[in-house]
Amino acid sequence: MEKNGILRIDFVSPVLGLSFLVLFFVWAFIYCRYQSYTKNILFANINNRIQIGNNRDESSNNRKAGYWLNAFFLFVVSLLLYIFLETFFKSSFKVKDITQLIICLGAVILGFTIKLSFKKLLGSVFKKEELTSLYVNQLSTKDKAFGIVMFPLLILYTFSLPLKEVVLLAILVLSTIYLVFRWVSGVIIGIKQGNIPIFYSILYICTLEILPVALAIKVFSKLTLSLAP
Repeated sequence: MEKNGILRIDFVSPVLGLSFLVLFFVWAFIYCRYQSYTKNILFANINNRIQIGNNRDESSNNRKAGYWLNAFFLFVVSLLLYIFLETFFKSSFKVKDITQLIICLGAVILGFTIKLSFKKLLGSVFKKEELTSLYVNQLSTKDKAFGIVMFPLLILYTFSLPLKEVVLLAILVLSTIYLVFRWVSGVIIGIKQGNIPIFYSILYICTLEILPVALAIKVFSKLTLSLAP
């Protein structure tokens, strides 16, 4: 945006600004209505007893809180993908901001839906429905916590120009830790809870968790090289 002959480099897309505003109100609603559950989700990632308690507590209130936090997580990841594309590949996409955001949201929801459906299918085929449910609940806890922690970092990255580089590094580190925790947790659950040999546990995680991430990195790496001067 240009004003009085001076080019502004801190302009934020109205679509992005509105998305953050809506997401902020959603987060305020979740925290005010389900404050206890939200705190338990954060602490469950460092205290296994809280995780076990959350798995056993199937109250209607907790289920509703879980749905809201799952939706919040998916939207945060969609914004993360949108910001990533805008930051590194803006010149290669000739679509409107709202269209790009909808595509990102659709891709994230579709990706997680396919993965969840495939996990449920494998659990049914191999008669491991209970283990699959435990595995999904464990990963869901990490997903919810990731969304909660990532949201303020995305706000800082978007609206604070002096902190962009530092916050970007924090986002990359946090995302890496989150992914590693998901993978390690999956292997541990398979070995301890399902008596599954370590080889098959690692193979399962590599197929459903690590392979999609590796493919995404490869695609974006090729796109980056193709756009490089």
